[in-house]
Amino acid sequence: MIEIDDDEHRQNHKQERRVKARERDKIKDQYCLDNNIPLFRLEYHNNKKFKNRDWYYQYIHNNLKDFIHKIINIHILEIVGD
Repeated sequence: MIEIDDDEHRQNHKQERRVKARERDKIKDQYCLDNNIPLFRLEYHNNKKFKNRDWYYQYIHNNLKDFIHKIINIHILEIVGD
């Protein structure tokens, strides 16, 4: 499972929706742990440079692509190392 977390998932905001987001994250973390589901969290930093959705989606796309390449390389190393 891949989760994309923005600042509200990491910072200690007091707004109810942000508190609930962190509570849902804890539930997901525990569910994945209990069920042996790999959970990968990508950080998205809210930033003024993200002025539109296209930029946001490109940022996510690039990070996912890099992330998947890292996972593939890890598995290749595991296979070669066996």
